[in-house]
Amino acid sequence: MPSRLRVAIVGLGFGERVLVPAFQADPRCDVVGLCASRYERARDAAARLQIARAYRTWEEAVGDPSVDAIVVATPPLLHADVALAALRNRRHVFCEKPLAATAQAAALMRDAAEEAGIANMVDFEFPEIPGWARGRI
Repeated sequence: MPSRLRVAIVGLGFGERVLVPAFQADPRCDVVGLCASRYERARDAAARLQIARAYRTWEEAVGDPSVDAIVVATPPLLHADVALAALRNRRHVFCEKPLAATAQAAALMRDAAEEAGIANMVDFEFPEIPGWARGRI
């Protein structure tokens, strides 16, 4: 693996407003590609944010051998499809919450991640929940 993790973000909206700046701020990461529901949106965002590639489909992003990790920021109904394909392609996965639309899909994702033996995680950010706030102290 290269010295910096090459990240592609699938799904804009939250992906563009929050995830792109977060990954760009981490000196260990390079955001190398974006994918949106419409190619034109991904292309325009990539140009505006100085990101090298815009993908026409999430399958293209997941299959890109120059990508190390896929960030899944799509509607939850697509999370399992994108994450499972990423794991099959040996890409690390960072998935927005909720992990999946169903418990069955979440279990498939968990099993695929365990089998792949590569990094995977779910983003959870509710600092206003008292239990979460106590856990951070």
